[in-house]
Amino acid sequence: MHSSWHQGLSGLSETTVIKDFEKSRRNSEAEFTSPRQKSDQARTAVTPQSTPREQILKQIQPFSAGKEVCYEDLGCFSDTEPWGGTAIRPLKILPWTPEKIGTRFLLYTNENPNNFQILLPSDPSTIEASNFQTDRKTRFIIHGFIDKGDERWVIDMCKNLFKVEEVNCICVDWKKGSQTTYTQAANNARVVGAQVAQMLDILSTEYSYPPSKVHLIGHSLGAHVAGEAGSKTPGLSRITEYSYPPSKVHLIGHSLGAHVAGEAGSKTPGLSRITGLDPVEASFEGTPEEVRLDPSDADFVDVIHTDAAPLIPFLGFGTNQQMGHLDFFPNGGENMPGCKKNALSQIVDLDGIWAGTRDFVACNHLRSYKYYLESILDPDGFAAYPCTSYKSFESDKCFPCPDQGCPQMGHYADKFAGRTSEEQQKFFLNTGEASNFARWRYGVSITLSGRTATGQIKVALFGNKGNTQQYSIFRYNFCSEDTVREDTLLTLTPCYVA
Repeated sequence: MHSSWHQGLSGLSETTVIKDFEKSRRNSEAEFTSPRQKSDQARTAVTPQSTPREQILKQIQPFSAGKEVCYEDLGCFSDTEPWGGTAIRPLKILPWTPEKIGTRFLLYTNENPNNFQILLPSDPSTIEASNFQTDRKTRFIIHGFIDKGDERWVIDMCKNLFKVEEVNCICVDWKKGSQTTYTQAANNARVVGAQVAQMLDILSTEYSYPPSKVHLIGHSLGAHVAGEAGSKTPGLSRITEYSYPPSKVHLIGHSLGAHVAGEAGSKTPGLSRITGLDPVEASFEGTPEEVRLDPSDADFVDVIHTDAAPLIPFLGFGTNQQMGHLDFFPNGGENMPGCKKNALSQIVDLDGIWAGTRDFVACNHLRSYKYYLESILDPDGFAAYPCTSYKSFESDKCFPCPDQGCPQMGHYADKFAGRTSEEQQKFFLNTGEASNFARWRYGVSITLSGRTATGQIKVALFGNKGNTQQYSIFRYNFCSEDTVREDTLLTLTPCYVA
């Protein structure tokens, strides 16, 4: 997400500054004509069939105006293209004020896993007085549409992280700005991304905390917000005794929060990592990179797609568009095991997907953060295979892993980052239906003595934690391709005997 942001006007209060600007100013002054000249030109251009109203519209069309709001320390935000007035974003909507959105930064650490401490970008002393440790990585978790920063899944993600590492876990709570109509929330996400970037800038300027220690994790809309922050925060401006670089930060965004992470990442050069958890489709798929999450928003961007079916008619809330260096499509990315669409979910509009029984309505969409949650404690249970399509993957055309290996979907995906410089690589895997989603893929090769045999094949796995049950994996008549001696072993292939 390349930045189109510019620094806010100095001296502005926290009130909104709205200013109209004319598109004609973008044209050269040589093209300017006086009102009298325009009137004459309009009269000569009007055909006999033109009505007075059409004549007026033709004269004022070159002066159609957009609007812009500016907030101190956050910059300016307009409603013109590509943010509004396009086929994908037809409505021109400005984001709310920071005060109305009410973003909070809730810090959990290994020392305070159950109670958060509030950090204020406007008051660095709140960081100084907290348990924030500059020698640790920082992971920001950014929720999506109609969600909140103190939701159970967000806190559980922090607690799982504390089991495997010492880390600063910051939950970005922008529930006031997300619990509105979807189109308004999508635009509010731009301000939230700028606020995340502002926090990263404070960590950089006050503590020299490098972007390479930052990981942004955004769900749905939050993923796109995280990306935007990367390009809007300047690099390190001064060094202090704390030496905390933005490169130690990880942004995590779910749903709409995935785009929030993208927004933040685009404002923070040198940001280490953004994880997009099923980035939302509506108002973002097919837009320019400056609007949505994209690989330029961080040094490493990984995306998990779990609800990528088209919004119409299948009510898929996530996007099928690849937006990272590594894009994971578990179970094909559209229908997750254990989730079933039904008539009720088909009639729920986008603004209401989180109302009431959200697990019932948005099961596929929520699986993205559930997979990530489990992956933290299961480092090798989500191996994903490079493949052109899920159909090819199901046909075993992409097994086993290539020479460079296979990445793990979820928390440990960054261990694969240095093995390739390519962007938008597609990976597939399968998961279980409920908790204990992790699955392992095995290849079974069997040889046959003789030309034919009839029976079935069952497999049981043995390990240091016990044995599995027997699984029936094959039931055919078996035959080899050629007639050979009985003591010759051949690769087994299925065949049908009349």
